[in-house]
Amino acid sequence: MMRLPLLIVIIIITNKPLIAQLPDCQINQSHTHIELVGNKLVKKTSINIQINTAKGTKYAEVTIPYSKDNQIKILNAGIYDILGNKVRSLKKKDIQRAHTSSYLYFHSDNMILSFELIHNRYPYVVKYSYTEELKDYCFLAYWRSRPYRRVPVKEATLTVDIPEGFAYSIYDQHVEPVQINVQSGRKQLKWQVTDPDYIEREKYGPQSSELQSQVILIPDEFHYGVDGSSQSWSDFGLWLSNLKSECKALTDVEK
Repeated sequence: MMRLPLLIVIIIITNKPLIAQLPDCQINQSHTHIELVGNKLVKKTSINIQINTAKGTKYAEVTIPYSKDNQIKILNAGIYDILGNKVRSLKKKDIQRAHTSSYLYFHSDNMILSFELIHNRYPYVVKYSYTEELKDYCFLAYWRSRPYRRVPVKEATLTVDIPEGFAYSIYDQHVEPVQINVQSGRKQLKWQVTDPDYIEREKYGPQSSELQSQVILIPDEFHYGVDGSSQSWSDFGLWLSNLKSECKALTDVEK
């Protein structure tokens, strides 16, 4: 008669350290798919984030930057229990949009979209996905697999789909070798990272953001404000100079 209670006690004792080791929050999956369609970038982001404790709820407060020219077209989000059952979906009335603010300027076209998905039973999962259309860009991708120091990432992928023959340059670090697939006149590049470490900054060393696993793709020719080129530092500096020369010109609306 004593064996069953003893077994239960043993299970509780042996499992307690495992429960205590769970982080407040973890990203189970993070997928980014970027496709160049004509002169426009279509970027699809999908996040699966698990909230394990009340301290992790701040990561269920989501903020997505955008602008008048680079709009968020599609947004889906919801709360799920740990077994994958949907608890509730994000409603339009729960989404807030606002201008970003700064002491440097009175008005900005930069906007933020924000929402919260808070639940009172832990752990729970927040899933959200959104699609952006970018008309102005100087990077095809500027991607980091682990955005937060205290939030481990189980799996992260980046996929970039461009026309075959499109000229670009790549910088990547601490990621698996790129997988390249060419088919029907398109080239698809894919990077995958599993359980990436967060690399701590050393004193007087580079910034922490520069040390993490990341992928940067920049096209040889691009348009951001004005036409530009990245084929040389001279070309890039000329683009930057031309961009600054237009910053003090007021539009008819601003006048």
